[in-house]
Amino acid sequence: MGQYILTGSHNFHLMEQLTKTLAGRVAIFTLFPLDLKERNSHGLIPENIKELITTGFYPAIYDRIINPDRYCSDYIKTYANKDVTLLVNIQNQTAFNRFLKLYAGREGSLLNYIKQVSDTGISHATASNWKTLLEAGYISYEQLPFFNNFNKRQTKSPKLYFYNTDLLCHLLNIRNEELSPSHPYWGHIFENFIITELVKLNAHFHQYKEFYYWRNSHGNELDFIVPDLKGIHAYEVKATRTIETKLFKGLDYFKNIAGDLLLSQTLYHAGTTNQNRTNYTVRAWRSLID
Repeated sequence: MGQYILTGSHNFHLMEQLTKTLAGRVAIFTLFPLDLKERNSHGLIPENIKELITTGFYPAIYDRIINPDRYCSDYIKTYANKDVTLLVNIQNQTAFNRFLKLYAGREGSLLNYIKQVSDTGISHATASNWKTLLEAGYISYEQLPFFNNFNKRQTKSPKLYFYNTDLLCHLLNIRNEELSPSHPYWGHIFENFIITELVKLNAHFHQYKEFYYWRNSHGNELDFIVPDLKGIHAYEVKATRTIETKLFKGLDYFKNIAGDLLLSQTLYHAGTTNQNRTNYTVRAWRSLID
C-alpha cells in the first residue's frame, strides 16, 4: 500500500480538510515542545532550574542556536499575523498582543473572563474566540476542575497553563537572570513547568490519562489529580527546595474527604530530594526525566 507521512506545523483546519476519514489507516501524533527526556538525551538539561524554564522547549532554539527571547518574539509575531488571521480577522493587533500578555498573567490561576475582558477592552465573545485560538495553536490550555460526590461546593472555573515556559516568561517580561525563588511569579511558573511536563509525557507515551485540578469554595486545593478506574491519584507542586510538613497540608485535607478513593499522594518540588514516605511520595523535578 505504500507509506505516507504528512507533516507540518500547521494544525488549524487540517482534519476538517481531509476528504476521507481514513479510519483505521491513519495514526495521529500530537507533537508538543520537547519534553525533559528528549532534552536529556541530547545533554540539554542545565543544572539551574531557572535556566531550564527560561530557555524553554522549542527544538529550533537548540538546533539553530537561537536566543530564546528573539525566537519567542518572532514566534508571537508570526502566530498573530499569519496563523491566527487565517481563522479570524484580527484588525487590532495591539489589542490581541495586550490580551495575550494579560492572559499570560493569569497562568496558574482560575480564569476570570469578566476581569480579563475589562482589562483588554474587548467583548466577551472576542475574548472567548481568541482564547480558543490560543488553545488550537498549542499556546495554552485549560485544566478543568474535578467534580465528585464529596458533598462540598466546588469551584467550576478552569485553570490556565502555557505549554512552553520560555514563551510564558517572555510574555511576562521575565528574563533568565530575573527569575528566582523570590520572584512573585516563581511559584506559578514552576507549577506550570511540572504540570505541562506531565501533559507532554502523557501524550508522547500514549498514556491517555486525564488531568484535573480540585478546589472547593473554602479555598482548599490540589494542583492536579489523575482519576482511574480504581480511584484517584493526588498531586501537589511546591516551588521550594526544602521539604517541610506544611507542604502536605493540601494532600492531607484531600485524603480526609476522599477516603478509600485516594490511591496515592505525590509531591513534586524544586529541590533534589526523592523520598518514599509512609503516606507520600516526594519527587524532585529531575525525576520526570526517568
